Amino acid sequence: SEAINLGSAKAGRDLIIDSDTLQANSLSAGRALTLQSEGGDLLAGSVSAAGAGTIDSAGSVQFDSLSLTGGAPQTLNVHAAGDISLGDGSGAASGGAIVLSAGGNVTVDLASASLTTVTAGGTANVQAGTLNVGTVSANEVLLQCGSITVAHATSANDIYVSSSGGPASVGTATAGDDIYVLSSGGDASLTNATLTGAGADQVGPAFNGNPDKDGNGRVLAVQSISGSAA
Repeated sequence: SEAINLGSAKAGRDLIIDSDTLQANSLSAGRALTLQSEGGDLLAGSVSAAGAGTIDSAGSVQFDSLSLTGGAPQTLNVHAAGDISLGDGSGAASGGAIVLSAGGNVTVDLASASLTTVTAGGTANVQAGTLNVGTVSANEVLLQCGSITVAHATSANDIYVSSSGGPASVGTATAGDDIYVLSSGGDASLTNATLTGAGADQVGPAFNGNPDKDGNGRVLAVQSISGSAA
């Protein structure tokens, strides 16, 4: 396979691209989407599909926006041996089931995101105006959004969930060090939590207002400035 550079590619049916590296402005499939970069990175401005999809990179994956238009049964699996970067501070990731898995870090920066699964060998750093996540698992977890709903969160070290304009809701959380669920614009809630004590007792990823400190023991905190905390 060779390096491929595209302005845009739009298929009424399936779209299949197998390359050494891939760079494109826009990729759209009327049915299934299959993208593979066997030797390096896979980069695209916008990606959309109406059918199931698989995106696999031997390097890193970077998209500005990601849209599934086929409805709830649709699943898109995105895998990178390196990092996954999704979003440029605007746009959305929505529709169907979006599964992100990276050997390195997963970074999301969008206006809104609905993600079924996020798995990172490094840090899962997700920012969005509105965020819904089924399961997130990483060495470090940092979720910062206007409003956040997370069903399950697991980290070898810290879990930080911080909302600024709405509620921060976490179902179950398991961390090796600390768990912080913080809201400055609504209620903060955590249903079930486990601190294993297996992680390093130190501060994880930096963010504005992080109350964590090195050597502070194992901390479980659910705090809200303007709403209730439970």
